[in-house]
Amino acid sequence: MIDYPVVTSKVHHTWYEPEDDPVELNRLVLWSLNQPGVTAVLPPGSLGLLDGISDMLRGKNQVPKFENKDMQHMMERYNDIVPIFHNRSISGTKVST
Repeated sequence: MIDYPVVTSKVHHTWYEPEDDPVELNRLVLWSLNQPGVTAVLPPGSLGLLDGISDMLRGKNQVPKFENKDMQHMMERYNDIVPIFHNRSISGTKVST
């Protein structure tokens, strides 16, 4: 059996811990919108976090480009995060979920 480490937010009214740093949240949204075929992203469950995303994109007719240096930053920042929906056992071997 796989142990899914679910932690609820103590700050936001969500079942997960959203990224609440506006700079980091914008970086995540830009990464998502720069993926081929992606035209929309799900907003964070907390409306207070949505304003920063709206401000970043307001008045633009194109999504700003995602920079490679930002990918490296994200890989370092989120390296230790354990996804709550995953298909790997504790040992790291792939299992069916």
